[in-house]
Amino acid sequence: MITLYFIRAWFKALLGVLLVIAIEYGISRHGLWFLLLAIPTAAGFVGFTVLMYKDWKSSRANGSGYRYDIVRDVTRSRSRDRW
Repeated sequence: MITLYFIRAWFKALLGVLLVIAIEYGISRHGLWFLLLAIPTAAGFVGFTVLMYKDWKSSRANGSGYRYDIVRDVTRSRSRDRW
């Protein structure tokens, strides 16, 4: 399942970057200005991809991936200790 989460998140990021690049192209149609805007966007996407890959790789190796679960404690003994 982790692989599917990775692919889904990566495609969402890819669609976001493509949308941003399309907006950048609409704002500046001149080649040099477009490159000045698109290169940092593409570099950020590559950096994001590398970080996602490292997290995915550590999760696949039973490492410490970033997964957060919210647990609600409903036991009476602990709820009395708080007050």
